[in-house]
Amino acid sequence: MQAIWSNTDFVYMCLRDRRRTEAFRAAINEIVHPGDHVLEIGARSGILSLFACEAGAARVTAVEIDPALAELVTATAAANGLHHRITVINADGRDLNLPAVDVVIAELIETGLLDEPQIPVINSLIHHGTITTTTRVIPAGYRTELQLVTVDERMYGHTVKALRHEWPFYSRDKNWTTVPARDVSDRVAVWYGRFNGGPHATTVQRRLRFTIPEPSTVNGLRICGTALLTPNIELGACDTLNGDKIIPLPPRTIIGPVELDVSYEMGDGLASLVARWRPLRSTAGR
Repeated sequence: MQAIWSNTDFVYMCLRDRRRTEAFRAAINEIVHPGDHVLEIGARSGILSLFACEAGAARVTAVEIDPALAELVTATAAANGLHHRITVINADGRDLNLPAVDVVIAELIETGLLDEPQIPVINSLIHHGTITTTTRVIPAGYRTELQLVTVDERMYGHTVKALRHEWPFYSRDKNWTTVPARDVSDRVAVWYGRFNGGPHATTVQRRLRFTIPEPSTVNGLRICGTALLTPNIELGACDTLNGDKIIPLPPRTIIGPVELDVSYEMGDGLASLVARWRPLRSTAGR
């Protein structure tokens, strides 16, 4: 299953997320040059296409899969007097066959590149020659890291084995229930890539080694993501992008080194991630 994230409520949340939106604005101002032809994939509210015009783009092609959102982006371009510079296409980015452009803006990103089709779309654009080795891509790349954690699985008086989406805003509002999670290892990189350096394999298979400095019962795996917007701008967890995810693991009490076999399919959802313990080498019991 591949999510497209075209639901309008989350699109509006992204627009309201100042940290995310201003980070992309800064990246666009750094990367887009006057006279550029910019392609935006997943235009949503159209704000990044507006920023591209603001930075001097001569032409912007804004692609949006949701027909209602595509219609609104067209209206937004007209409302800002930019209908002659912004062309809106209602299509799936994976189905495009467009000529090479100067800049691609593609924020089809959910933590770890799991739940949105960033890599399949980028691969398709490379295949059709829309992205070349000289195309500037925003974000330029991505880094995914994993970390072992101890999670309190008790919620409302019950044990809940949940796929946990830990958005930062949960911790700022007492109306959200508290779910304690303690990090027990350092973060270990599982994937890194520059988007114009593809195509990239969508399947990730790694054997990762973690070190647990003190006896801990590990029952969760934290997924962390960082968007490398430009060589100078990185964007980790914020309220609508790259929020940490925690998936349940079979509990083990561990001290010292431990290995985990991890596999997943980028663009195929969080449920595609499989993590299996390797035999323990150093433990304080099981």
